[in-house]
Amino acid sequence: FTDTMVQCMAANCPWLVSTVFTAVEALSDAAITFLAAHCPLLKALRIDAAPALTDLTLRALAEHCPCLYFVSLWQSERLTLGGIRHLVQHCAKLVQVQFHKSCMGEGEKEIQDEMKSRQSKN
Repeated sequence: FTDTMVQCMAANCPWLVSTVFTAVEALSDAAITFLAAHCPLLKALRIDAAPALTDLTLRALAEHCPCLYFVSLWQSERLTLGGIRHLVQHCAKLVQVQFHKSCMGEGEKEIQDEMKSRQSKN
């Protein structure tokens, strides 16, 4: 997938609730920001091997996708614990997150405890 392909999909599928992107090394924050802004019903998102993504992606998801309950961003080592915390704080329905361990660092237990707490409430 390229940025243009993701943007085209988002523009034509505003009802999208779940998607998976794999081996998308060139995928940028701009593409995921566009996806988030045009697909506010998104509930589950998995992106594997997108090393260019940063906290801008997490902020866009937090701002535009209040229905998110699952986010997995593997091999996106430019994400930070601060960005992950922002996503978790702003997406109240989020109950499962998966990130590269290097992104969460010492905050991994904190994030996982929050997810477990939310899961037990559902």
